[in-house]
Amino acid sequence: MNDAVSWTASGASTTLTLNAFRDTNLNAAITADHGNLVVCCGRDVNVNAAITTTSGSVLLAAGRDANVNAAITVTDGNLMICAGNDINVNLASITLTRGSLIPAESLIGLGVPLGLTLSAGNDGTGPGSAAGTVVIAPGTPNIAVNGPNAPATIYYNPVSYAAPTNYLPQFTLTLGATLTQFMLVFPDGANKTFDGTTVATFTGLKGAPPGVTLGGTGTANFDTAAAGTDKTVSFTGFTLAGANAGNYAFANACCGPAARRTTATIIAALPIVPPVPPVFPQEMMGEEEGITPAVLLAIPPTLMPRVELAPLPPRLMSIAPVTPPVVVPPPAPPPPVADVPPPVYVPPLRPRKQDRN
Repeated sequence: MNDAVSWTASGASTTLTLNAFRDTNLNAAITADHGNLVVCCGRDVNVNAAITTTSGSVLLAAGRDANVNAAITVTDGNLMICAGNDINVNLASITLTRGSLIPAESLIGLGVPLGLTLSAGNDGTGPGSAAGTVVIAPGTPNIAVNGPNAPATIYYNPVSYAAPTNYLPQFTLTLGATLTQFMLVFPDGANKTFDGTTVATFTGLKGAPPGVTLGGTGTANFDTAAAGTDKTVSFTGFTLAGANAGNYAFANACCGPAARRTTATIIAALPIVPPVPPVFPQEMMGEEEGITPAVLLAIPPTLMPRVELAPLPPRLMSIAPVTPPVVVPPPAPPPPVADVPPPVYVPPLRPRKQDRN
């Protein structure tokens, strides 16, 4: 919205509704007398110009963040700012004077409570402030809530359950107005292996918040039966019990049915493959190389060699035993020859003359 919008209704209050698949950017002032304003979007609501209603209520519902960068003033009506992640109030004044229970101007049909409500972290991811909380920037004027019929309520994720955030110093409460603060809790234990159903079963609360337990009997269902992580689980019928249960609340959807949310994981199931007996084609048995197939050998099955099939071409496989190569040792060197003196010439003997006769 880049142009200012204003209207006055006669009789019952009328409602201007702005729906966006992603962001809604209010860049010009909106002023309504006997008028309500509803902004509902899939991602961010950015209030960049003043919103003023008289005898009418305001609902700002963001799938991700609600960023209040300009003043919001509601008189004789209710104000609810709801975000899947953070509510950021950035140096902008918020004033509510007298909440309303009149159906036409209260937006009770959309789940808007009496008075002023700030609800962050409702996408079910929590706990922990990174999953969504209320952030009021330093230097922001105190949020003013003036009674009667003007309770103020905050739902948020603390940094840790052991260290709750106290927003009271950032409020000015007059004429009977009150402030109640709740830390969000999320059921746990619904993780399961894919079974084709959406049924979820809880066993406790995420983050083990002190002094509170999951109670009651209810139902819970994943949004789809498909495998995945951080899947939304909607549930009804469960309650909170324990000594500190009054300090906690479940995360609720911002728009539409008041379904409560948490998240869990459906693990993909591994396929069950029945065992298949090995098959030995003839070429795998070495028949092409002149080796008799194993089925023709007179060898008991218990003595057959074990063959592990590998992802190799069949012709590279054989069950024939591998004969190690024959190693022929090198010939021994001849024995050493001793030195022999050269032969001595001896002339032949001749008979003497007297022997000739």
